[in-house]
Amino acid sequence: MNMRKFFAGVAAAATLLGGLALGAATANAAETTVTDNATFTFKAESKEQFDNAKLTAYKLVDYVNYGTETNPVYGVKTVAGVDRTKLRNALTKAGFQNVPTDDTTDLMAWAMNQKEVKDNQGKVTQVTFDWSQNRPWQSPSVTRKFADALLANNAFPAVSSNPTFNTATGDDKNGWTSTTTLPQGLYLFLDTAASTSTMSKAVPMIVGSGTVTDGKLALAGGAQVDLKNTKSENQKKSANATDAYVGQTIAYTLSYAIPDPVPDGYTLAFNDVPSKGLTVDFTSLKVTADTTQLDSTAYGVESSSLTDGKGDGTNKFVVTITNPSLYAGKTITVTYNATVTKDAEQAQGATYHEVWNKLVDNNGTTIPGTEPKTKIFSFDFTKVNA
Repeated sequence: MNMRKFFAGVAAAATLLGGLALGAATANAAETTVTDNATFTFKAESKEQFDNAKLTAYKLVDYVNYGTETNPVYGVKTVAGVDRTKLRNALTKAGFQNVPTDDTTDLMAWAMNQKEVKDNQGKVTQVTFDWSQNRPWQSPSVTRKFADALLANNAFPAVSSNPTFNTATGDDKNGWTSTTTLPQGLYLFLDTAASTSTMSKAVPMIVGSGTVTDGKLALAGGAQVDLKNTKSENQKKSANATDAYVGQTIAYTLSYAIPDPVPDGYTLAFNDVPSKGLTVDFTSLKVTADTTQLDSTAYGVESSSLTDGKGDGTNKFVVTITNPSLYAGKTITVTYNATVTKDAEQAQGATYHEVWNKLVDNNGTTIPGTEPKTKIFSFDFTKVNA
């Protein structure tokens, strides 16, 4: 049989579903849990992907040795402390049929179709992973569905001493890596960081430190996996006028390209801060996904911090996309008009007045390149004599 990796072909996990195999339920008196360490290496295109991720590790299966150190017979076994009801539900959502409901079957071993051969004393002498049947894990989508189900309702306890990733090393040309050390086994890594306007939350990753060759499990020194969060371009903003006069209307355009696929828990909001001298006309506000205009149920506008739409340079109004996952891969564009008023302030260090309008992130920090400024030209009459 050709070599297969545990959880093969995982789009977001990068290794090892082919061996989701926790076999028979009965324990062997001679079995030994493998405690040797393995190095898990995560790869990313940018350092920001590591800076914004907060990974928590959950061990799914232990590797066990039914043989001797010199003649090992490796198998797999579900870790202690698993919530069997949640695990059954996750397997069902991943596509497994007739998941055992008894309390003796090792569910992960059953799912991975591990087969054991025993001698007449009940000692396990051979362990294989039988792929002769059309088992669900042979589909690359199964790992993703299983990982997503665990994200929604996790059945496994977190690793008691959670891993600390080393400082990421590398460069933007060749990529970045970060490593952590864990005992041999199969793990689920979840990103607890929230998605931001520039970085999506990483999708769940199932990673193992073993491979299966010709139906037999072999241990490796570690595993590599792509960190599946996505660095996005900044939100963008522009104005249709670089200079204006009091009473003139300026048209503003905000835009952002939604990633594809959209990660679980993803949100999108534009936090817009207009300066003094701008009054926003909210009746002119429109939102489109590519070229399709969205109706009012597809987004929300919170503008109560601006009295009569008047900007003050501090308070913001927020445009929130209701369900951004509906627009994966599309560019969301927000347009609106604002009128220049006499309240425009003199530009710092200049003789002219100006209005500006910027986008900020969730922490209130200005997003680079999103603060278009418009010079305001005006003149006054001063009567000097009759």
